[in-house]
Amino acid sequence: RYTPAAIDEATLAQAPVLDSADEKTPVILVLDAVGENHDPTVRDTAWINVTTAGITLKLPLLETGVDTGVFAGGIPQRGANPQNAACDPRFIRGATIHLSFTENAFSYASEFSMLVDPAGYVFDSETGALVNGAVVTLLDDSGRPAKVYGDDGISAYPSTVTSGASARDASGREYNFPQGNYRFPLVAPGNYHLKIVPPADYVAPTTRSQADLAKLKDPTGQAFILNTASFGGVFAIATPDPFYADIPLDRAGETKLLLTKVASVRDASPGDF
Repeated sequence: RYTPAAIDEATLAQAPVLDSADEKTPVILVLDAVGENHDPTVRDTAWINVTTAGITLKLPLLETGVDTGVFAGGIPQRGANPQNAACDPRFIRGATIHLSFTENAFSYASEFSMLVDPAGYVFDSETGALVNGAVVTLLDDSGRPAKVYGDDGISAYPSTVTSGASARDASGREYNFPQGNYRFPLVAPGNYHLKIVPPADYVAPTTRSQADLAKLKDPTGQAFILNTASFGGVFAIATPDPFYADIPLDRAGETKLLLTKVASVRDASPGDF
């Protein structure tokens, strides 16, 4: 939500803040810009710039009514137009969405940035297929289950979840995970690591190389997000920004034998061994 500088701080503090969005959340933008109400007899249009991953798209916001000075609109889905990918956070995991309203003679300039909601996938390290049924536990620096909170920042949330399943916080809010997905909404700053108990036909951590894993694609067509947490290592949470870690699993019981034959000499003539 954009708010011009003329609004007092008390009013601004009461306004709801959208600081994240996931693949199921519609993203609605509201611009308070009385100066853009050029004609009090019709619903005017204001324009904002939405930038993600270096791509900018100009979006129209329609006045919510005649002579209101408040404009609203939604971020479009990508659909068949690749340009819309810049404005669809569901397809750009880990990206920052930057919104800007350009100052003109009638209105204050305004800018706002938000991050896509945290999400991690558990996947097959050979095929990239998403894996349900992996038990993921968030441990704190002492090795104990971490204190996790739901989206409201107050309600206790489980420190152990199962990929592709669901979780419920203390307020009763239910969190349904898509295929292979797991999530821990909010934690305090500190050092953490993930404990993974894979399904019976998988093992963790993976032994595949980073180069091999980089060739695999997540459901949005991007490379999986890999870091120390992906392999059971310690990672730091130092800011309120979401932290992403996709987790590769190896299939259990797979043994690969590589046989290489090399000739004893490099060159041979007819009749030579």
